[in-house]
Amino acid sequence: MDPASRHNPETGPQSPNGGQPDGMPEDLFGIITDVEAQLTALKKAHELHRREMAILDHRKRELDERSRVLDTLEQEISDRSEQAEAELAQRRSSLEARVQELDEQAAELDRRETSFLEAEETSKEELGRVREEIDSERESVQALQQELAEERRALEEERERLTGERERAEAELDTARGRLAEERRAIDDERTALQEAKQVLERDRQSIESGQEKLACDEAELEDRRRSIEARDEELGEREAQLLERVSELEEEERRFRERCDEERAALEERERRVVEQEEASAKRDQELGRRESALEAEAEALQTRRNDFEEQIRREREALDGRKAELDGLADELGQRESELEERADEIGDAETLRLELEQSVAERERMQEHADALRSEISALRYKVTEAEAEADHARSDHAKAAEAAANLGKQRRALEEERNALSQRAAELESRIAELSDNAAKLEVDLERATREREHLSTDADEQTAQLFAEVDRLTGELTALDRKLQEKSEAAEQHRVGKVKAEHERDDLAQRLEIAEGQLEEAHQRISDLESGLDRARADIGAHPRAVSSNDWVRRRRERLQLCKKLINRQSAKIRKASELLTQRFAQCEEVLSMRAEVLAARRETEELREKIESKRAATRAGWLVAASAVTLLALSALSWMIAGQAAPATYAARTVIVAEADGRRISNDERAEWQRYHIELLSDPRFLERAADRLTQRGLIERSEAGTLAHRLTRDMTQLSVEPGRLELELRGPGKAQTERELDTIARALISESNAARQRRAVGVTTAMAETPVAGEPLDTSRPLYAAVGVCLAALLTLLFGSTIWRKMAKASRDHELRTKLDILLDEAQWVDPREQSHERRRDAA
Repeated sequence: MDPASRHNPETGPQSPNGGQPDGMPEDLFGIITDVEAQLTALKKAHELHRREMAILDHRKRELDERSRVLDTLEQEISDRSEQAEAELAQRRSSLEARVQELDEQAAELDRRETSFLEAEETSKEELGRVREEIDSERESVQALQQELAEERRALEEERERLTGERERAEAELDTARGRLAEERRAIDDERTALQEAKQVLERDRQSIESGQEKLACDEAELEDRRRSIEARDEELGEREAQLLERVSELEEEERRFRERCDEERAALEERERRVVEQEEASAKRDQELGRRESALEAEAEALQTRRNDFEEQIRREREALDGRKAELDGLADELGQRESELEERADEIGDAETLRLELEQSVAERERMQEHADALRSEISALRYKVTEAEAEADHARSDHAKAAEAAANLGKQRRALEEERNALSQRAAELESRIAELSDNAAKLEVDLERATREREHLSTDADEQTAQLFAEVDRLTGELTALDRKLQEKSEAAEQHRVGKVKAEHERDDLAQRLEIAEGQLEEAHQRISDLESGLDRARADIGAHPRAVSSNDWVRRRRERLQLCKKLINRQSAKIRKASELLTQRFAQCEEVLSMRAEVLAARRETEELREKIESKRAATRAGWLVAASAVTLLALSALSWMIAGQAAPATYAARTVIVAEADGRRISNDERAEWQRYHIELLSDPRFLERAADRLTQRGLIERSEAGTLAHRLTRDMTQLSVEPGRLELELRGPGKAQTERELDTIARALISESNAARQRRAVGVTTAMAETPVAGEPLDTSRPLYAAVGVCLAALLTLLFGSTIWRKMAKASRDHELRTKLDILLDEAQWVDPREQSHERRRDAA
């Protein structure tokens, strides 16, 4: 028998003696047959479900292709974000380098201030010593010290002012550092937002992958969302270009600020050097003045000593020189007057060294006068000559003092110039603060845009999740219905199987009990026969014992024989009790079998109910299969159409013409016609500039357009496929022709933004300083050729023909297998009905045969 017959529960077990079934009810086997048929139908439904799952796998592959396209877009976005992060890292490193430079400059200023303070303290100590010496010696030196003290106070005030300026500069530097830190945090926030956008994109991709099996009908909606994502990507590209332009402007402003700072730093260092030189010159003059004052004091003491000696000698020689006494007295008086005049002049100018020489000459003259009274007049005349020279030197000292006053005035002017430069630096710092505030506002706007894009992606992800959940809920509902039907059929099949097994077991037990009963009855008859024989033998033995009592009384074997007989009797009684119990149990089993056979009507009713249920299930299943077949055919045709359209778009993409407009702007200022004409001429020439072509090729490479990544290829493309139209001056229309709508729009958008960025970056070098902006984003209209629909139609026809041939082949094989299975099932049922015998009749026949 074939496998279908082996697994058919309606085929009853064969008897060991005649190959006939053991009395299984016909209706029960019919129910089991129906249940198996229903199980077979369920298997067919599962096979159909597997075929539908294969179709869904095909759709899944299509969705995988679309997800790869989305992955490409996500990769482009990731590349852009990585480039933006690299640029932000470069800017951060440059900002940190600038902060480090400012720190080094602040440290240099601190070192200079320390050296200045040390020099000032040294000069203060030296001036203090000079002031003490001058106070102890002369009032004129005190006046000079007062002037020096005033100048020192002025220098201290200048130092305090410079210290205040340095503190303010440090405060401004701290403020700038804080703003740089805020800008760095803003950059970190922007990077975090980009990472969140990546995560959102990753979640979108995962959600799309999880719903690929059930989202074939939402292809159009996915296409719209892909376009919106591309539009958002283009918006992000525009924002990225704007950010790059703003960064270039910021770098230009920072470069100008650095140059201005370098110039101001050089001027400040020059002025500090001049101040230090002037302070060193003042210190040198003070030191020289101190040395001259100390020498003057020593020489004055020596002069006083010599004067006393000289007067003593004059008094001793008065008697000898009476004739010259009056002359000597006059000379002494004149000499005293001239000495007082010299001392007063020395006090005024502080030229101690020249005065010392003069005093030495005067002392020498006095000695010569003492030795040679006749040469005294000539020496006094020489002394007068020296006094005249001393007066000239005093005049020179006065001129030096005037120069010092002029240097102090120059120092005041330099201080005022430093204050003006400090004010200019404050204004520049205010401008930088305003610029940083603008950058912060721009960063906030970018964060808002990123948040909006993130919310839109979350909305799209939520819609996709809802649709996926609905589809999964529908699948779960259908799966639950199939599971419930399978469970009901399984329960009925198990109940029928248990019933059949119970009947088979009962029949086997009944047959065994009947055989055992027959054997036990035979053994019981044999036992009764032996008991009768033994009783008769016992009677004979008793009779013999009564006849010969003395001979037997002495024998023990008689006693043992009696015991054995009693034991046999007990065993026989026990076996009889067991046989009676077995008979009662067999009677109960016969009653149960009678009850089972009496349930035939109920089994037939259950079979009819099962037949009706199977017919209903078959009708519902047929309707479901028809609906699924129609839906699968429609979905297959739709999928083949979409696939053919996509393949046709890749194999023979249509040619599109994308158009954009750039205009000249002047921030509200009216632009003259000459400026517009010059602006237009410059931009037309810029399109053929090799440097611009290289930068545009680099941008195309960054956006993934590898085919246009070389300047020569791009120049050939622009010459062949780009047209510049100018309806009016100051407005330039660019039209680019190329295969594929999205690719042509992206290429034109990249080229136009590169043109705008290059033009705005070079506007300071142009004769016309107007800016360039994009008035209209690149948009491609209808295709210029219609070859794609033809290719798509041919692809759909071929795919539909192949699908029809494949489906018809599988359908014929499945139909043939179904017909063969039904035929085998019917033959098995007929054979089982023909071979089935009532167990009661079979039992009566066995009893008759046994009798």
